[in-house]
This record gives sequence, structure tokens and C-alpha cells, in this order.
Amino acid sequence: MLSPAENSRTVELEAVIDVLLVGAWNTVEFADLLPTITASSYWHRASDCAQAVELLTEGKLAPELILLADPLPDTFSAEDVESLLHAAPLARLVVVAGSWCEGELRTGTPLTGVLRLYWYELPGWWAAAIQANVDGGCPPWSHPMDGPLAGRIVAGGQGTLTGTVAIDCKSIASFEAISNALSPYGADCHWTPRGKLGQLPSQVTAGIWEGGQLEPLEVDRMRTFSQAIRERGGIVVALLDFPRREHVEITRGAGCHAVFGKPYIVNELVSRIATLK
Repeated sequence: MLSPAENSRTVELEAVIDVLLVGAWNTVEFADLLPTITASSYWHRASDCAQAVELLTEGKLAPELILLADPLPDTFSAEDVESLLHAAPLARLVVVAGSWCEGELRTGTPLTGVLRLYWYELPGWWAAAIQANVDGGCPPWSHPMDGPLAGRIVAGGQGTLTGTVAIDCKSIASFEAISNALSPYGADCHWTPRGKLGQLPSQVTAGIWEGGQLEPLEVDRMRTFSQAIRERGGIVVALLDFPRREHVEITRGAGCHAVFGKPYIVNELVSRIATLK
């Protein structure tokens, strides 16, 4: 269990939520997630489903949320899910899928009755969820599982993004799509065509770098853009097609604070930027 002092280091929003982490949270992509999602004051750990069920049936835990680290397809079975739900019927199960699970929805047999997130989606989802909870709203794990976006906060109004947001992308169409999504949150979006920083304002709230494959030239341009945004006091977020661990490491090295995969949930993007400011 992480202490309240550890929990307060990265996220300032306060929310007391009982969460049970199950599986290999210290390996591969998942180790990097723990510092970003520790907004809850009470964390518990179980190495596998058997240990989790034992803790739950002994009455030692009553989690509101159970997060399953899923590095490979078939890490967890339908029987595992059933046993966890039987032991904690009021908890919502969230499967956090690793990069190797990318094709599971198309060719495998993904688990049912759970909320599924890719590992790189968790920080933004968590930020939006905690913000909703702090604001007195309904956290996403309390929503009914009634559609493909069940368990995601897709409605606006959970956060704001005031000030200038510089968007580095290759086409005006991409800029307009991002600008139209962020404008309802209060953002004043400024287009920065790829490789042409132009006249950026002296201060910016955030910079968004929209791209696909991280070729060396693109990484150099990302680094230049990130440096300009940071010098102006802004947060830098990269939007990539399907980020993997190595992509996250590259973007961090180039100065980005966070990475989102496309498509993304706008409210989660806004909430994530707010927690990083």
C-alpha cells in the first residue's frame, strides 16, 4: 500500500478511493504508471487473482476499484473475473492492457464485464475520474457498462483549459479537429505548422504535438517544439497513433510531459494537462 505522502507527490487533487492493484504492476509499461495515478490515499496490492480473492473474502479489503495489469493476452481468464466479482460485487474491474494486447480486440477473446484501457490511457482516465469525484460528480467506474465508451468521461464540463494552446501538426484539417475539440473548454488554439514555430505568444498553457511515426527528423522537431513550449511555461503532450513503451521514452527524451494515443477522449486530455500544470 502506498502511503499518503507518496500519493501526494505527483497529483494534487485529493480523493479517498480504495483501490486494489492486481498483477505485475512493477514490470514493463505498468511500473511507469504508478507515480502518475497515485491520487488515491489508499492502495492495496495483490500479486495475482488468487491472492486478491483471498484478501477480499477475508474481509480485509473493500475496494471501489480493482485494476488488473494485463501485459499479455490471456493473462487473466473469465474465471478470474468471475471470482473477483463474486468476492467484491460492488467493485468495478478495470483491465489495463499492455502493448502486446494491441490486436486482442480483433483476433483474441477479450474479457467481458470489465472496463478496458490501454496502459497509456490510464493517466488521463484517472485524472478525469478524480476530477469528477472531487467535483461531486459520478466517477467513471460507477457508470453502467452499456456501450463502447462505458466507463469513460466523454462529456465536457469536468475541466477547463484556459489560455493559449499551441498545436504542432502537419495539416490545417488536423489543427481544426483538435481546436474544435478543445475550444469548448476555453482554449485559445494557435496553429504551429510542422517545423515552423512562427510567432508563439510569450506564454502558453500547453503545447500539443500531433504525429504518427517517430522518425529522427520528427523527433528533432518535437524536441524543438517542446523546448519552445517549456520556455513559455507550458505543458507538452504528444498525440501518437498507437504509442508503445519505447515511444513514450523517446517523447520524454524530447521534452514531452505526457503521451496520448489516437483516438483519445478530449475530457481526459484536458484533465491530464490540468494535473500536470
